[in-house]
Amino acid sequence: MPIPPVVQRIWAKGIPDENLRGHFRASPQGEHAYSELFSRIAEHLGDSAIQFVHLSRDDPYWDEARASQNFEDALCEFLLHQFSNRKTDERILWCLAGLEVRYCTNDFGRTYWVPLVARDAANVRWLVESAGWVWWNSGYDPTRWLRESLESVSPKAEFRGALKALEAHESRGLARAAGVALSIMQGGTIPKNWPCP
Repeated sequence: MPIPPVVQRIWAKGIPDENLRGHFRASPQGEHAYSELFSRIAEHLGDSAIQFVHLSRDDPYWDEARASQNFEDALCEFLLHQFSNRKTDERILWCLAGLEVRYCTNDFGRTYWVPLVARDAANVRWLVESAGWVWWNSGYDPTRWLRESLESVSPKAEFRGALKALEAHESRGLARAAGVALSIMQGGTIPKNWPCP
């Protein structure tokens, strides 16, 4: 297949890397309870966007790329291709989870967040905040899927111990998310007022 038209247009216009990064910083705007989550997502997506558009014209990936007119769709296809070969790559996991959060999908990118949480329990903040963002923006209560995601992290006893320790963390966002995670694992739900943008 040919190089996606959207990539050809980026090349033809000579769009600077900083503009590609700026595309992901644009949404959602303003300071709110999820600003740090979206800032991190934007950083990873910006890095991936730059890597994507800097592939050489003879890169084998273009042989299987779809002829997309939409940049985020083309980038998502590229990331899924990378994921098929590198399922534990932190940048790829962040990007795929981040796209699902940006699109406000009901499962809030949990497939990609769980490996990050299993690697470092502190990543529970991003998993819990992603679920909260989707609930706040869509009205869909993702508590059941969040509970399943939390319970899939092993070993469970060690993970619960890590969450208990994180409840006392100096980062208010992380401490709050750890507390919510423990509550959900014990049968609770995402608090209706937590956190509102």
